[in-house]
Amino acid sequence: MSAPESRPEPTPERRAWERERFLARIRGLSRAEVVALGEAVDVLVAEGGDPKKLARGFALAWVAGPRISREETVSLDRLFVDVVVAMAIAVSGVDPQVVAGTSDRSRVAGVAFLEALFPRRQASSLTEISVRLIGNSLAPVDPQHAVVAAWNAGCAIALRGTLPSEVDTVLTAAWLRALGELPV
Repeated sequence: MSAPESRPEPTPERRAWERERFLARIRGLSRAEVVALGEAVDVLVAEGGDPKKLARGFALAWVAGPRISREETVSLDRLFVDVVVAMAIAVSGVDPQVVAGTSDRSRVAGVAFLEALFPRRQASSLTEISVRLIGNSLAPVDPQHAVVAAWNAGCAIALRGTLPSEVDTVLTAAWLRALGELPV
C-alpha cells in the first residue's frame, strides 16, 4: 500500500496560486482539447454517469450535496467568470475583457464606482461575451459541456480538501479523461 499523496496546506496564497495555474492551463487549451472536454462529459454520461452532476455546473448540480460557505459560493461564482474568459481567450484569441471594456481599470471613477456596486452585472456581461466567443469559435460544436467540465475541475481544485472524495471524483472525471492530470 502506498502512502497518501502529500499536499501543502491550503493557505490563501496557495489557493490563489492554484487558481491562477489552473486558469493559465485553460488559457492554453487548444480547440481540440476544449472539444475533447465536452466529448468526455458525453462519454461519461453514456457510460452511466449522472448527467445532472456531469453535465451541469457544481453549484447547480449539487444542491442537495456538500454545503459550502457563502464566501466559497462567491469565490466559485468568480471562478466561473474567470473560466469562461480563459476559455474564450484559448479558442478565439480574443480577450473578452477588452471586448466588454472591463480591462482598463483606469476608466472614469463613476463607472468604476457603479461596477463596485453592481459587480454581478459586469460579470454577467463578461460571461455573455465570453460564452458567445466560445460558441462562435467552436461552432457547430456545442461548448456547454466543455465549459461545465472545466468549471467543475476548477471547483474541485478550489474546494480541495473540503469535498467528499466521491464528489471530487465526479467533478474531475471529464478533465481527467480528456486531458489527463489536473494542472495543480
